[in-house]
Amino acid sequence: MTRVADELRKDAAWADRFPADAPTNVWVTGIGMDGASVRLQQQVDAGAQGDVASELRRRLVAALASASIATGTNACCRAAP
Repeated sequence: MTRVADELRKDAAWADRFPADAPTNVWVTGIGMDGASVRLQQQVDAGAQGDVASELRRRLVAALASASIATGTNACCRAAP
């Protein structure tokens, strides 16, 4: 997850939306029989939250799918075999 967030921060099309020294925080919020809940927090500039959150979710779902990690959203974003 941090790799995906770091790649987004370094992407020239997105880099100007992040403060230079903002950390990426990741933590597990729950683990159960059906899976785990993980939270990722990344500071962005004012007004950029919605666009950045959408792009980060899209990239995270694709990265998890390519690693064969099932999510509730994999059906819409499966990686090519």
